Amino acid sequence: MGIIIKSDRGKYEMTSVDMIDRYGPQAEKFIQEMLRRMADNEDRTNWLNVNVSDLLNSLKAAVERLENRIRKDPMEQDKGEVKKQDADVANFAFFIFDWFDKRVSEDDLTDWLQGENVSNIKIKWEEPE
Repeated sequence: MGIIIKSDRGKYEMTSVDMIDRYGPQAEKFIQEMLRRMADNEDRTNWLNVNVSDLLNSLKAAVERLENRIRKDPMEQDKGEVKKQDADVANFAFFIFDWFDKRVSEDDLTDWLQGENVSNIKIKWEEPE
């Protein structure tokens, strides 16, 4: 069983093999750049020790830097810098995903989605297995 994709032309199934065949080489390049950027910033605080609001602000700032880089004159583009900024955006999105995956209980997330402030979320730390 794969992922069901719905579009205007109907729905179809894509297996993980289909996904790898279709997106694998580019996804691998992208992940390598993400990991390179993480390694470049290894000396910074672990994202699990940061307030999620700060992570969200960092994501917004990274998107703004990417947007500013992309809006430059195409003839003056530094493709490597665009890729770095793109990887930074992806990394901050990943950090937020991982933060919620590891630290927030389902009850806390429900409270937050019903209007509680992010900074009021109770932490439920679970050690990695």
